[in-house]
Amino acid sequence: MMKITVSPKPQKFALAMEDQWHIAVGHKIYVGNYIFCVTPHTEQIRISEVRSGAMLFSVPYSEKLLNQTANKESAMKLFYRIGGLIEEKIQRVSGFYKQVVYMSDLSKERLGEKPSECFEHVVISSVENYLYFGKE
Repeated sequence: MMKITVSPKPQKFALAMEDQWHIAVGHKIYVGNYIFCVTPHTEQIRISEVRSGAMLFSVPYSEKLLNQTANKESAMKLFYRIGGLIEEKIQRVSGFYKQVVYMSDLSKERLGEKPSECFEHVVISSVENYLYFGKE
């Protein structure tokens, strides 16, 4: 079992889209030796791997999900559960680390260097243009 830790302090993350880097605010989730972020967007919560900025998966908003994020305490509990889902995905994917490296290289090739400074919060309304694991 991997150790899961969620950072309670929001921070900015660079997310890889098909055409450019986008900045979003969310929480960092450590799962074993990997770092992910959970960021809210217009229609869903996006879970991304931090090194590459690539989306691992997203969770569409529902009334139940909105209730689970109504306050910080319940949101943190949800983020720990999401950490468990991330762990399951890591364990199911053979060579997960190699995929992280591949997605990092692909993001850099398509988008250039990942921004080191985050300037503003960007709202993204659709998952269609994300770079994500399993999509080339």
